[in-house]
Amino acid sequence: MAQFLSLLLALFVASASFASPLETRSTTSIKCDLDRAKFVVSVIETEIAVSKIDTSDPKTASAVSAANKGLTQVSDGVDAIADAIAKGQAPPDSGRDEVEAGLNATSSALAGIDSSSSSTRYAVAAALRRVRATIGEGDAVLRDCS
Repeated sequence: MAQFLSLLLALFVASASFASPLETRSTTSIKCDLDRAKFVVSVIETEIAVSKIDTSDPKTASAVSAANKGLTQVSDGVDAIADAIAKGQAPPDSGRDEVEAGLNATSSALAGIDSSSSSTRYAVAAALRRVRATIGEGDAVLRDCS
């Protein structure tokens, strides 16, 4: 989780370091900054939801490991995007592609979990809801930050 919190801080710093004073900024830019922050928070919430899945079953543990690898890929993509923003550059398409691929990998891994435990099924469903919410936040970034 510390990795994602540092990511959140990096996005805020990147947004603020190149932002003009609030009075002269357009609402589009402010909305973009808020969307980026919401996306990062949503990634953190997804990581927390995935961590709540019981991994005592080896098949579930393997799927959760794959989901976590997907979240790492999301983080790597966001790092590349935040780095570009901090340098005053346009976010690279490769970073966006990496975020998308990581979210898809996370979703696929979680969707493949078939457990007889009701608590595991509930935790998986909650994590999948978080992934879908994160994808929605990512769509808002793409819409408002172009």
